[in-house]
Amino acid sequence: MAIEKKILLQQSDFKYLNLLTFDWQKKIVKKLRSTRYLVKEINNRKFSDIYDELKKLEISSEYMEHIIIIKLFLNINKLNTSQLPSEEICNLNLRNYFLSLKINNIDYEHFIKLVIRN
Repeated sequence: MAIEKKILLQQSDFKYLNLLTFDWQKKIVKKLRSTRYLVKEINNRKFSDIYDELKKLEISSEYMEHIIIIKLFLNINKLNTSQLPSEEICNLNLRNYFLSLKINNIDYEHFIKLVIRN
């Protein structure tokens, strides 16, 4: 959002995103993941196809969650656009994201460099 749309996200935006995706994450993604882990624990070759299919479903369900998030960004015109450099917007967005999770004391600039480098 920072690089492509120059959108500055607030803590409230992240809280709203969490509300939108919470049920999907809890009831779909996590259930598929835990089922896949259970199949893996069985460690039986005859279940390898089931494991592979569960993995595909889990990835698809995560993709659907991303679509929910992207649709929110594309459909809401109230989001703050900024004239700040993209890296600074990324920094602020990360700060607001972590604050929305009640995580403090993070070097956001260092985090951005780690993400960009990889």
